[in-house]
Amino acid sequence: MASGRSIRFKIATLLVVPLVSLVALWGFAASTTAGEAFNLLKVDTIWTGVINDADILVYNLQQERLASAERMAGGATGLGALAAARANTDKVRRSLTQNANSDDTQAALSHDMKAQLRVVFAQADRLGEIRRLVDEGRQTPSRLVADYAAISDAIYRLYGTFALSTDVVLYQQANGLIAADQARELLHRQHTLVIASDGDLAPADRELMAKLEGARTLQFDRARIELDGELRRPFDTLAGSPQFLATQGAITSVLSGGSVAVAEWRASADPVLKDYTRGTWDTGDLLLARMEPAGMAILTRAVVAGVLGLIAVAFSIFISIRVGRVVTSELGTLRRTALELAEIRLPGGGAAARG
Repeated sequence: MASGRSIRFKIATLLVVPLVSLVALWGFAASTTAGEAFNLLKVDTIWTGVINDADILVYNLQQERLASAERMAGGATGLGALAAARANTDKVRRSLTQNANSDDTQAALSHDMKAQLRVVFAQADRLGEIRRLVDEGRQTPSRLVADYAAISDAIYRLYGTFALSTDVVLYQQANGLIAADQARELLHRQHTLVIASDGDLAPADRELMAKLEGARTLQFDRARIELDGELRRPFDTLAGSPQFLATQGAITSVLSGGSVAVAEWRASADPVLKDYTRGTWDTGDLLLARMEPAGMAILTRAVVAGVLGLIAVAFSIFISIRVGRVVTSELGTLRRTALELAEIRLPGGGAAARG
């Protein structure tokens, strides 16, 4: 019996190694595929918990920055309008803080996302100091742009951590959308410079305008290259609009050393920024609508592959057990035959020969 158990144990040991390797390989493949699917399915949680509020915060920061610029230039914007813009910004900040720190959102965020989110909160906490400089008349157009830009740039870096899928196409479209939104923000910074300086830019402001123009052109071209036809359509339409071309002409004039009438600038720039905002938000909705079905498709493939792999593993185990039993039985029979031959037949045959 001990010998029989030893034979079964040795055979089982030989079979366990490849079976364990097969199970491990199946588990790795299933977890990898399912992980990608669940990452895509987390998009809705991250979108509603962070991206929506963050994008609205960028928009409200733009409006507050513009109201501050109008106030600096001595325009018609009163303290009430500026206070209302700041109140809207604070409201979105509270919403972002609450939603981003919820348990569901935190569970969906990676370590890098959480770290960059803390940077966003830290930059937003500087709003009190920025506003105080405006109220005290100690702000310049260039510094106003730079101070608000630090918050917006932190948000765009946050977007860069949202690598939610290894799907190359979706990843490319997401990068294209981020580039388009960055181009919108850069144009709004140029808008702020013109308004805050009342159309007559100082040398430092003109230098910043040139840097912004180079970055904006790069991001806008990148967005139109990476986005596909459907997602690119709003930006192609915008690029060909008379208002966009007029705004571009005014920027060229400013960079050449000229000034621009604020009323003429706003007649073209305001509609462009409005269309730009609508285009980025609509494109974001379209991209989100694509990600959810993609996640479900990957999850379906993961389930099918997992089930088929599990069936294959179970079948392999079943066959291995059956073969092991047959081999053990045959070896047991062989053992008994050998014992019978060694202990009974051979001794009996020898005794008969001596007799």
